[in-house]
Amino acid sequence: LNMKLDMRVIKTMDRQCLMIVGTVTAASIIALALFFFMDSKERKRLRKVPGLYNYGSVCFVNSLLQSLASCSSFVSWSAQFSNNEEYCFLKALGIILQELNDHSKYALSSQIIINSLKQRGWNLETNIQQDVHELLNVFDSAWDEELSPLFKTVDINSDAGEAIQVPSHGKIRSETVCHACSHKTSNLEDFGAVTLNFPTNINMPSISLEECLLCYMKPECLLDAICENCSSVTGNVKMYKTLKFEIHPKCFIFIFQRLMWLPSGMSFKIATVVNLPELLDLQHLAEIVRHPKADQSTLPSNPSLRSCNDKLYRLEAVIVHRGNHQYGHFITYRRDIDNQSLWCAVSDDEVKPIQFDSVASCQAYMAFYEKAKIESNSEH
Repeated sequence: LNMKLDMRVIKTMDRQCLMIVGTVTAASIIALALFFFMDSKERKRLRKVPGLYNYGSVCFVNSLLQSLASCSSFVSWSAQFSNNEEYCFLKALGIILQELNDHSKYALSSQIIINSLKQRGWNLETNIQQDVHELLNVFDSAWDEELSPLFKTVDINSDAGEAIQVPSHGKIRSETVCHACSHKTSNLEDFGAVTLNFPTNINMPSISLEECLLCYMKPECLLDAICENCSSVTGNVKMYKTLKFEIHPKCFIFIFQRLMWLPSGMSFKIATVVNLPELLDLQHLAEIVRHPKADQSTLPSNPSLRSCNDKLYRLEAVIVHRGNHQYGHFITYRRDIDNQSLWCAVSDDEVKPIQFDSVASCQAYMAFYEKAKIESNSEH
């Protein structure tokens, strides 16, 4: 009798288990069906920004395009060429950057850019790991080549010349002063991006972007240098070299040098976290470099209080490399298209929301800052 009762209990439990499993399975199937058969407009609405498919190993292409698409200066600049067949690369760039700001798109392909570069003789190896910094150099060469004939016919200081100027291009002044005779030499150079080195302390867990920039701009001592004014008399002398941004671009691209080589010939990736401010005040940093011993409390420290500052920049995108120095994956943090106070983490065609705190303190490889509109204060 007990045995029969036990068997009935077991059968009842089996039926209940089957019912639970069946219910869960049915719910899963319904959920999947709703997702796959959901109206395409509804699915697209759930995306904050469009993704980019990765056919092969093109995450380095995707991450750079997503970052440029987050900078309105690059979007509007490249849009000028999106209907012009004479500029195959710039036309492709204009098209893809506009589409990456259309949230009705779910995911796109970066093949249009890869094909346009091939037309210009750049053959990207999309089946092996590539570096996004090297790709930026390729982009820089490609748009310079296409714009070169145009710059020969347009006055660079005119409105037309200003309109076609690459948003990330600026000028930096290199100034060298002799310690012995105070003789000064100065050179003005073009730049398209700024590469920042970490201090020699490789165990530093974190550093701010401002600290990196101050190291970049502070006077560098050159020992045993040759002064064209006095070295013929005094021999080699000590000189100081400083760098100063002379013409600020619409968009700053900062690159953090994360590859370090040891005397043994081995290399490794520096894992230091970079603290990125949402608002970067380059005028304030220049004042610190000019007056290193001044009381910092006398200098304005709140970017929102500087009403006439044309050297105030806002963070728009960050590229992060996940992995070691030999292989890994590039992702982009960029602002939401509709709500600029929100951020998204974009890994190829996968788009997820991310808190600004995670963006502001990360292992940044590249950071994109654009001239800020003073009248609008962003919140997160």
